[in-house]
Amino acid sequence: MVRPGASLWLWIAAAKAYAWIYYALHTWNWPFLADHPLIHNTLILILLLAGFSFILTSLVIGVKHIRLYFK
Repeated sequence: MVRPGASLWLWIAAAKAYAWIYYALHTWNWPFLADHPLIHNTLILILLLAGFSFILTSLVIGVKHIRLYFK
């Protein structure tokens, strides 16, 4: 038999897990990375460069598409 409020406890557990994952992915303040600042900074730099490369790739594709459109 399911006790009253059991679904509420499941929702609270899911909300806590979601909040932790959201915070961890948006702040990068993980215990392991806090103890190793060189690894933390290197990881952040790699992710920033990857994002920048995606931006450049999309710009190149966009410019090629616009050039073909107006020819």
